[in-house]
Amino acid sequence: MARTSSERLTSNTSRKSSALILATSAPLRGVFTTRPGCLTNDFFVNDFANVISDSDEMGMLSKGATLFKNTGAQVVVVTVDSLEGVAVNDYALQLGNKWGVGKQKEDTGIVLLLSVGDRKTTIQVGYGLEGAVNDAKAGRILDTYALPYFTVDNFSTGLMGAYSALVNEVYTEFGITGNIDEEYISHQSEEKASPIEIIGMMAVIVIIIIIFIKNP
Repeated sequence: MARTSSERLTSNTSRKSSALILATSAPLRGVFTTRPGCLTNDFFVNDFANVISDSDEMGMLSKGATLFKNTGAQVVVVTVDSLEGVAVNDYALQLGNKWGVGKQKEDTGIVLLLSVGDRKTTIQVGYGLEGAVNDAKAGRILDTYALPYFTVDNFSTGLMGAYSALVNEVYTEFGITGNIDEEYISHQSEEKASPIEIIGMMAVIVIIIIIFIKNP
């Protein structure tokens, strides 16, 4: 299903979370013996860990169904109690493949996975949507909309935010603006420099000006 991926730790510790890019994924063995082996009837929301509120579940279901109707793309959220020792990226990737998330030919599917017990989360993106959500953008979505809530165990709000941001990115990729939720727009584009980069560039400019003043 995917090559683009982003993984985050959800625990509020001093360890800095970092994105992981997986070029390949090994097949899983025996991972689908428990409930996550089967989609729920809702398809877009599969809350096996029972951490999503009714209102957020309905909101994500509505967003997912509308997105699919307008673009054919599918964003699926999954929560589990445990990864059973499987790497979080592999787990999400194999769920997406087994469930057939996204159109088969276009590969326009996204899986947003949270393992509550392992305190790990990831976004796996199909090849057809890599232009919309690459690894850097997936990581930024998690950092902006999910992790601030995950660290205080407010998983429902974090998932709702990340899911909505992913849906927005897909709409943008398809050139559809009417259904974008303004609350979850990513204002930092891929081309814009970060605050640290801006400060660095300003410092270089100041140094150059000083050199020219001293050596006219």
